Amino acid sequence: MRALRLAFLRFEPSFTVDETFKSLLIENVHVRTDAIWKDEHGSISHHLVVAEFDIDRPLDRDSAGLIVVPRELLRAAEAAIERVANLVAVAGCRKRSIGSPQAVSLVLLPQNENEVSWLRESSGFEKGNQLILAVRRYYQFKLDDVTLSVLQDRLDGVQLLAEALSHDHATGRFHDLLRFFERSFAQRSGLLVKPLGQFLQGADQNYTTREIQHWIERGPLTHADRRPDFLIESDVRPLIDRMEFGAYDILLHKDSWRSPSPTRRTLERPKDAVGAWPLDDLRRGFTVLDPYGTWPIDLLAPEVHVRRGWWVKRAPGEVQINHIDPFEPLSYSLSADS
Repeated sequence: MRALRLAFLRFEPSFTVDETFKSLLIENVHVRTDAIWKDEHGSISHHLVVAEFDIDRPLDRDSAGLIVVPRELLRAAEAAIERVANLVAVAGCRKRSIGSPQAVSLVLLPQNENEVSWLRESSGFEKGNQLILAVRRYYQFKLDDVTLSVLQDRLDGVQLLAEALSHDHATGRFHDLLRFFERSFAQRSGLLVKPLGQFLQGADQNYTTREIQHWIERGPLTHADRRPDFLIESDVRPLIDRMEFGAYDILLHKDSWRSPSPTRRTLERPKDAVGAWPLDDLRRGFTVLDPYGTWPIDLLAPEVHVRRGWWVKRAPGEVQINHIDPFEPLSYSLSADS
């Protein structure tokens, strides 16, 4: 059995992909660029990209007859797509983004009659009719006499948090949020777990030491000089919202700036303050992610037409939207390799 992982690349300003990049082999994944179109102003080009890979083991079906494609195989195909996107972006000095098609993001290619028969008995893909609604909270506070006063000794923290908020990609936000934590506690990341965990446990948002350890363990994986593998956007996206709230909480409530001390301070609420103070999150945004939580659905891209030989059967029933609450802590399984 072979499989295809589909994605859309967007380059700004628009870019015509060189023939060299139209068909590449990246670590046993064949990645090809199939189509191109431009927006109405011609300033952004969109490219359909297909990563073809072997499924080197028998596939399983769950009790509902849904096919379970091993996550590590999908992850390898997605990593290959990201590497091609990066190559093209760097070669053309362009800004790039990646999205998933609205309907067809995974395809199976049977190689013989036995595989064809097996697929006919299958109901669809596991998660094939699901999308993920990732909610983001936008925090804000009023610049009054109290908040202006407490920020005077930590304007470097304000700068780092502003830089984190300026990133379009989760990896950039993750990098600068880690820098913020290191600066606020005057500790390198390896020594942050205890003081950062102790501090955030006072935020009444169910932070745990295991969660903080998970953030910090991601840190070295964002550096390309330390390990053969490193993190990409989909690996850190689920962590960002709670890290961001933690940064705001530290900025406003950490008693001793640039110190390992986890001591908190209580701000005196002004008499004219209304609602949540000093921090509120009245504004929400959301991103619709593909069934695997890897990339946003590209709502501007055209429909992908199913081609002869593609198996793309969708599970019966309506599309399900799985809501991700950024303030429902994730379950972490920690190991030496995580």
